[in-house]
Amino acid sequence: MSRLVARLKPPYLYCIADTSYGVESIPLMVELALAGGTKLFQLRGKGIATRELVNLGLILKQLLLDAGKDNLLLVNDNPDACKEIGADGVHLGAGDMDPREAREMLGDDAIIGVTLHNKEEALEIFTTVKETVDYVGIGPVFASPTKEDLLPLAAEDVQELIASVREHSNCPIICIGGIKYKNMQLLSSYKIDGVAVVSAIAKAGDPTAVCKNMLQELHSWR
Repeated sequence: MSRLVARLKPPYLYCIADTSYGVESIPLMVELALAGGTKLFQLRGKGIATRELVNLGLILKQLLLDAGKDNLLLVNDNPDACKEIGADGVHLGAGDMDPREAREMLGDDAIIGVTLHNKEEALEIFTTVKETVDYVGIGPVFASPTKEDLLPLAAEDVQELIASVREHSNCPIICIGGIKYKNMQLLSSYKIDGVAVVSAIAKAGDPTAVCKNMLQELHSWR
């Protein structure tokens, strides 16, 4: 596990700053999420130019540094942008760069996370690149506006996938997909390490309060 992941103590509230909700609004959203106790962020920039993504990432990285040394920024799908920003790692989905290539590019200290949708993907990851992966995201656990092409996993499939990951690794497991404060309690029995949130923070009237409430709920599971 990357020493940067080890620096954070679970549970994790993983805020995904998705540019589809508006590039200009992201810095303020991140500031408000930081005020609510969030320390782990991902910049997801589908469909925007790499230079715009890097410029935004540089702003966010400075915001996180100013707020404390334990705050971490990952970049979705783009190790090149991650390196230029000086971000703390990448999150790779199916069909993205091989995690081993990302590790070679970014070094031993970088955080590398992957998305898993089924136990077959888990088996493939953990029989080929086990030592390269620092955490896994599992989902979507609920219907998600950012993953409309993927049906949410049934509860038994989520449990089976978590068991498959646990069989091969003790890396953190984070659920993702349509998670909001009002439905997250349904995940409390899964023995996960955190949740990733997109619209629940991006569309919140009070992102600081949402983050505080979600973190309080996560801590109550432990």
